[in-house]
Amino acid sequence: MLSVFLHDGDHVYRTYSTTSRGVDRLLFVNNILDPAPYGRQEDWEDSPPGWPQHPTCR
Repeated sequence: MLSVFLHDGDHVYRTYSTTSRGVDRLLFVNNILDPAPYGRQEDWEDSPPGWPQHPTCR
C-alpha cells in the first residue's frame, strides 16, 4: 500500500492511497519484467507451451 499524507497545523490528511498494482511503478524490477518475453510469471498469466511458468514469489 502507498499512502501520501499532508500535515497542516494540528491536522493530518491522507491525500492519496493505492494498493496492489497501483504501486508497481515504485518497483523497478516490475518495470523491466512487464515487456520481457516471460513477463512477471504471475500465477494468473498464461504461458505458451514450453515456456517456464513458475509460481509467484510472495
